[in-house]
Amino acid sequence: YRQATSQTPGLLISEIPNESLAAITYRGLGDPHESYNLLLLQDGLPVASDMYGYPAHYFSPALPMMEKVQFIRGGASLLYGPQPGGVLNYMSTPLTKGQALSGKVGLTGGSYNLLTTNNAVYGSKGNNSYAIEYYRRQGDGPQRVNSNFEADYLQIRNHHFAGKNKYKVSFNGYNSDHGNSGGFAKNPGANANVYGDDLGKATKVHDRLKVSRAQLALGVESKIDDSSELHVNFWGTAYRRYSKSQNGGGFGTFATGTTNDIVTQQYYGYNGEIRYLKNYTLAGNESTFSAGFLNYNLISPYTRETGAKVDSNHGTVNRRVDRETHVNSLFVENRFSFGKLMVTPGVRVESIRQVLDERKSPSATLREDDRTDNVPLFGLSLSYHLTDESQLYANASEAYKPITYQDALP
Repeated sequence: YRQATSQTPGLLISEIPNESLAAITYRGLGDPHESYNLLLLQDGLPVASDMYGYPAHYFSPALPMMEKVQFIRGGASLLYGPQPGGVLNYMSTPLTKGQALSGKVGLTGGSYNLLTTNNAVYGSKGNNSYAIEYYRRQGDGPQRVNSNFEADYLQIRNHHFAGKNKYKVSFNGYNSDHGNSGGFAKNPGANANVYGDDLGKATKVHDRLKVSRAQLALGVESKIDDSSELHVNFWGTAYRRYSKSQNGGGFGTFATGTTNDIVTQQYYGYNGEIRYLKNYTLAGNESTFSAGFLNYNLISPYTRETGAKVDSNHGTVNRRVDRETHVNSLFVENRFSFGKLMVTPGVRVESIRQVLDERKSPSATLREDDRTDNVPLFGLSLSYHLTDESQLYANASEAYKPITYQDALP
């Protein structure tokens, strides 16, 4: 991540060993943990578990499969979501009409039995262009036990070119299994694995994290005329996060419990989005108007079990919660050009409905909640081109952080 974003000022990358878990924040806006305050996209579509109710990123696109990374700051990010820290968009290799048959095979080995392979085939037939891409990464990690990992990424895409329209279909699959070997304590203390004592020692021997994800996306890009475009996307996602952790101990200390916690979170999403873009001339300069509408729906059952042993895979259910997120968003932006000066006001209106229905709980009271928040957000961006190589920019924008599932149900 540091290499991919080295030319993007303001991003803070906190590197952690879990294979897919991105930890990124922008200019000090909150803890980088799981990139809660950024919106991560792949080819313009969100990859978070739930970009409103649980904006954690347990999946990130494999960087070797991407062509470039685009960062959208401040007010301009209102075109994509309400997150305060902007948008990081991972962009795949573009498919072009009549592209030649080509491919790549990559194999890398390293310390701690690291092995990665990156493979792809690109080609076209008639008016269709396609790509099949596969990436795998596995290794034992630096600690002697339980820091091993394996992750598989698969992406299949096809674009059909028909006159002024481009029809797109894509499938993204991901499956991973990571050891969660725990941390190190800074200072000596009872039961602590102190940093520097033994970097190969694991504090969590039995803890695991498994994440799987499948997404099917359909889209059309229509060039209405020489100055306007219409983009429509539909996508469905099935996402599962499974973890088990031994009870007792804390971060940097050895686990002491004789049981474990097993948590399964599932996310089933069905979403649609439409975007319109129009270039026009105002006072002799080219300006751009863009607007769109997002319908976002996610159903997320949560189950927590207590295992009888420290390494149990299943146990007795002690909490079961049904969670839902339903959002309608309208966004409008206009870029005004006045010579070297660009002024871009934007607005996003969010209607966010969150539903929580606790079916089983260790406490006597079961929590139910059904709330809707209607939130307008405004942004203003300024940019002045000093030369062809340099510019000054500034923005003032609002953001909104909805109640997360953890806030609603501690």
